[in-house]
Amino acid sequence: MTGSLHTPLLCVAVAALMGCGPRGPQTSAGNVALPFYQVDVVDPANQQRLLGGFDDIRGGWRWTAGKFAVSLDVPADRPLYLLLDAGAPQELVGAGKPLTLTTRLNGRVIGSRTIQTRDRFLSSLAVPPELLDGPAVRVEFEVDRTFQDHESGRARGMMVLSAGLSNLDSTPAALDRLRQSTREAYESNRQRRNVPISASQDQDLMKLFHETPIWRNFRFHAIQIEKSPLDLWSMQDAIEQIRPDFIVETGTYRGGSALFWANALNGLGLTASRVLTVDIADHKGDAAQDPLWARYVEFYQGSSTDPAIVKRIADRVRGRKTLITLDSDHSGPHVLRELRMYSPLVSSGSYLVVEDTDMDGVPAYPHSFPGPLAAVTQFLSEGGSKLFEPDATREQMGITYNPGGWLRRK
Repeated sequence: MTGSLHTPLLCVAVAALMGCGPRGPQTSAGNVALPFYQVDVVDPANQQRLLGGFDDIRGGWRWTAGKFAVSLDVPADRPLYLLLDAGAPQELVGAGKPLTLTTRLNGRVIGSRTIQTRDRFLSSLAVPPELLDGPAVRVEFEVDRTFQDHESGRARGMMVLSAGLSNLDSTPAALDRLRQSTREAYESNRQRRNVPISASQDQDLMKLFHETPIWRNFRFHAIQIEKSPLDLWSMQDAIEQIRPDFIVETGTYRGGSALFWANALNGLGLTASRVLTVDIADHKGDAAQDPLWARYVEFYQGSSTDPAIVKRIADRVRGRKTLITLDSDHSGPHVLRELRMYSPLVSSGSYLVVEDTDMDGVPAYPHSFPGPLAAVTQFLSEGGSKLFEPDATREQMGITYNPGGWLRRK
């Protein structure tokens, strides 16, 4: 067996979780410890989570023995899916010899899979919620036979890239279904806008705006702010109408948008209102020197889905008029996690704004699926529509990074 995986790559299908696109937090940022929801087996930062059975590295994957195990932190989401990105060697599945892979979580079997080809595959198993009581779980995989590698003399089992816990079923078939429903949701939302342009004109406008790099150089109070000025206009209009006590933002980056929200509050005379902004890294720099920041903004360093941080914010905003905007990690699983955690904090008549929903290939970034709009589609379909509805009236400027992302609390 050579060092290549002999596989039709699934990189596009599993980009959100499997390491070839935006990913959830896995390493530390500054002195902030981040959870390991997913382990890439060749990443040096993940090695302490490999509990045994892993052998030499070959490019982006590792050989395993017949049994191998990892430790994963447990997200707060339910349901959860256990994902394994791997391949079986020709020596074990050739000549019509199927291989059985058994998966255990904390010692309990949660599923088995029969593997009949050497192609790379993504296995997805629903995790029984009663097995998720602790902060972390031990996940064990076992194949029913191995082969002896003549070069190394070692017993070989699987060829593994990663394992993880996700709130999205990320198998190709499940993603195909989600992609179709996401495109339908995008088109339905486009038709609700009161903008007299065709679907093709809408796509052309969006693509042209993204391909023009002017927006990357946009500043507010001399601080970088990577947003469409048309979306900022819509946001300040919403702030004027809602007059929130709190604006909660995930994804601070340089702090330009937090300053913009603070400026809107200040202009309305809402001197008791505050902006609560969260980021895993502290890049606010010059923004924190602005008088508006000192007066209105509170910064939380850590993962936006850290239950401790969410609880701190929830305690601050409870019973108050609250508007929330999500602009951190744009991978589908992460945004869905944010939607589930932050949606209860939004007050009636206010908004939960999911930014950059244009990334899902409808139409701007065809290789980033599943992204924010897929997360919105999943969130609404699983029960979020009982409390939230997309508000296309907030997209009247015609060009927006957030199509379908304005969710109004009923």
